[in-house]
Amino acid sequence: MFEKLSPQLHGLTNRFRGMMGVNKPHDIVEAWRPFNIAELAPQMECPLLLLFGEAEYEQSGDRVATSIFRFMSKLNNPISVHEFTYEDGWAATHCQIGAFSAAQAVIFGWLEKTVNKRDGSRSSVAQFDWKVANKYFHSAEMRELQKSIRIAVV
Repeated sequence: MFEKLSPQLHGLTNRFRGMMGVNKPHDIVEAWRPFNIAELAPQMECPLLLLFGEAEYEQSGDRVATSIFRFMSKLNNPISVHEFTYEDGWAATHCQIGAFSAAQAVIFGWLEKTVNKRDGSRSSVAQFDWKVANKYFHSAEMRELQKSIRIAVV
C-alpha cells in the first residue's frame, strides 16, 4: 500500500523495513513502538532547542502537531524554540534540510548562550507567541497546550 503512494515513500518504506528487520510495511509502526520517548519527557533536565519550519507546519496535520506539543508540555527542562518562516527560504523545510547554514547559525548561537552561562543560572521562562504555528493550527487543544509550554529565554 505505502509503496504505491509515491516513489519517495516506497524508498523510505524499504529502508525502514530493512533497518527494523520487518517484512511488511505496516509492521514498521509496531517495530518503532519501543523507541517512544514520551514517558521520558518529565525526566529530561538539560536545555533543549527545538527548530520548527513553516513548511513542516503546513504539511503536518493537527494530529502530528498536537502530539509534538503534548510532548513539549510534559517537559520540565528549559526549552528554546526557533520557528523558520518561508521568508527564511529553505530553512522552513523539514530539519532545515535546504539551509543547514541558517540552522547552524541558530544552533551555535543558542549553544553559545546556553553552554557559556558562567554564573550558573538557569534560563528564565517566557511566553512564546507561536505566530507561525498559529497560522496552521487552530484547535482549542493546541491553544491550551501552547499555554502550558514554558519557553526558555537565553
